[in-house]
Amino acid sequence: ADTSQDAFLTGQESIRVGHIRSIICLPLESPDERLGVMYLDSREPGKVFDALDVEFLESLAGHAALALRVQTLQSDLRLVRHRAQMNDGPAWGEPDTTGVDVESPLVAVAK
Repeated sequence: ADTSQDAFLTGQESIRVGHIRSIICLPLESPDERLGVMYLDSREPGKVFDALDVEFLESLAGHAALALRVQTLQSDLRLVRHRAQMNDGPAWGEPDTTGVDVESPLVAVAK
């Protein structure tokens, strides 16, 4: 968004004090949850993010969301393995109360 063309943004103190000329805010989402937000701004006079910038950043946000989701699944898998080892929990491949499919943790990313 061109901050000079948006009445709401023009009125924001952080935009004025930071001399922010243009901003983009994109969601980082997986198919089943919102993971975060990607925020970029430009203080360069005359620089307004264009459609090509948005397209590139949407692609980058998609890749970042995928990486975050994979990391979360890997962490969940490590937790399941740890519980199984420490607590005489479910064996590899058996159902677990965490809801993580230990046989194929990346299937959720592909859905």
